[in-house]
Amino acid sequence: PGAAGRKQADSAMMLVSAAASLSFSLIAGPSVHTPLAATSCRSAAALATADPLAAARLSTGTDGKFPPWPEWERPPAEYEELVATFVEGATTVPLGASAGQGVGWEEWADGGFSVHLLLTRRLSRQTYIAALDGLLGLVVRCQQTYPDLYAVLKFVPKKNGLNPLLARRADGKEVAPLDGGKPREVRRALDDVQRALEQSWLLVAAYLTLPTAEDREDLLWSARTVTEKVKTDQRSRSLEVLCLAFFWRGADE
Repeated sequence: PGAAGRKQADSAMMLVSAAASLSFSLIAGPSVHTPLAATSCRSAAALATADPLAAARLSTGTDGKFPPWPEWERPPAEYEELVATFVEGATTVPLGASAGQGVGWEEWADGGFSVHLLLTRRLSRQTYIAALDGLLGLVVRCQQTYPDLYAVLKFVPKKNGLNPLLARRADGKEVAPLDGGKPREVRRALDDVQRALEQSWLLVAAYLTLPTAEDREDLLWSARTVTEKVKTDQRSRSLEVLCLAFFWRGADE
């Protein structure tokens, strides 16, 4: 980042350091609304191995607008469908959509927070594998369509101890289900996935709604330090402060 951007990023890091010990959570997002419109759903495993060119075409759509989220009378019963909807909606935003007034960015962000909230509320022993597939799909699609974001996002599963599991899923191998595991082990495994989903969505949402390339560069410069260096039990809270309180579009208005 430039001198001004580096100064802003340094200030953000000071704020994050001061707030890391606070006992609050912002992950529910700025507001929680019913998602907006219809979109297609595919399995998360298929998304993880999607054709890079097809993914690139999706992310740079012809209308240059934020994609709609589903408008449900009630959320889908199948967790896999919910996961696929989340990955699709989070990774098909043209970077140019946020330029200028960025029409629709608030609705897209609110819809994403709503779907993310449903994902975390339904995370359980039974949905654990599907959640892993969704995280894999999100990371791979970001690698294909937002390489600068991926350079930071890739550390999220790594720092949460999930890279070996995601590698097995990417190779089409089975991951041991949590059924029958000891309660403490199950809780730890679910917490790892939940943290990774929270941190990933915060980075994706903040990055794709910022209006300029310079803003996105400053965010990633700060976020990389948080993602790599902050301790596990403080990382989500630090990213919440960084992404929602400091770099979130309109946070200074």
